[in-house]
Amino acid sequence: MVQRTQFLDGVQQVDVGADRLVNLQGLAVHRVDLGEAGGRVVHLLTATGAAAACPACGVISTSLKERTSTRPRDISYGSAPLCLVWHKNRWRCRERACPRASFTESLPQVPPRSRLTTRLRAACGAGIADGFGDVAAAGAHFGLSWPIAHAAFITHTTPALAAPLPPVCVLGIDEIR
Repeated sequence: MVQRTQFLDGVQQVDVGADRLVNLQGLAVHRVDLGEAGGRVVHLLTATGAAAACPACGVISTSLKERTSTRPRDISYGSAPLCLVWHKNRWRCRERACPRASFTESLPQVPPRSRLTTRLRAACGAGIADGFGDVAAAGAHFGLSWPIAHAAFITHTTPALAAPLPPVCVLGIDEIR
């Protein structure tokens, strides 16, 4: 199955099967190159028109301002390093009531101004809570700095800590927080 996606100067063929390997919803694989040290460089294109919606007013833009590329980091795929290059558009918002002049495409799995995918943040936070034992080890494993890994851990544990505690029947020395 092949889908058409707009890229730079024309329309390019994009293989949907390759999209399933990367599995980032809203992004399509344009091509895969061999990078340094044997790693793969995956070039991605925006595959959904919803990314052209202004984040302030929600109106879909048709006025292209410029094309840009970002390199969001993601969890590794196999033993070789994986580098993502997202070729995306910067749009002008032409809605008169909107205070925003321009915006760049973003998706739920790659939020605005984020250099990491949400699944990399989630994997790091879960790794600290469930296996690594400390923030520095998880950060080193996922290639993240200590503050970013710690923020991922906080995000992962906040819902569990916010939940109400079950009622206490018998209070012993090991049952206090």
